[in-house]
Amino acid sequence: MNSSDAEDCSTKKLQQMRPTYPLGIGSIEGYSIVSYDIIENGDVNNIKVIDSQCVQFDENEEIYFKKCPFFKNVSMGAAMYFKYTPPKDTNGNACLIKDKLHKYNFQRMRSFHEYIDSYDGPESIDTKK
Repeated sequence: MNSSDAEDCSTKKLQQMRPTYPLGIGSIEGYSIVSYDIIENGDVNNIKVIDSQCVQFDENEEIYFKKCPFFKNVSMGAAMYFKYTPPKDTNGNACLIKDKLHKYNFQRMRSFHEYIDSYDGPESIDTKK
C-alpha cells in the first residue's frame, strides 16, 4: 500500500455522522477541526482534534475566537463514523490518504460540518457566515 496525499490518491465519502451538540454548555457557539487518515479499506484512523474554538465577543461586540474544550469529544466521536470507498492512486493501487481535515460547526444548540482543504488557525475562519 502506498502512502499518498489527497492529490495522488482518491476516494469517495460513503458515510458521515453529524456530532450531537454537547449537553450542559448552554448555547455556546464555535467549531472544531479534526484530522484523520483514510486507510486502504476506506475506514478512518489516527483521528485527532487539532483545534476547538468558541465564539467570544469583545467590549465592542466584535467576534473573536478563544480555545475551548467543549466540542472535542463529540467531534472525535462523529469522525469515527466516516466511511469512504477504498482509496486508489492514479494507477489503481491501494493507497493511504493522510491528514484529511474536517470542520464541525456548532451554532445555537445544533451542529453541521464541512470539508476543508487547510486550516491556519482561527484567524482564517470567516466570521460573517
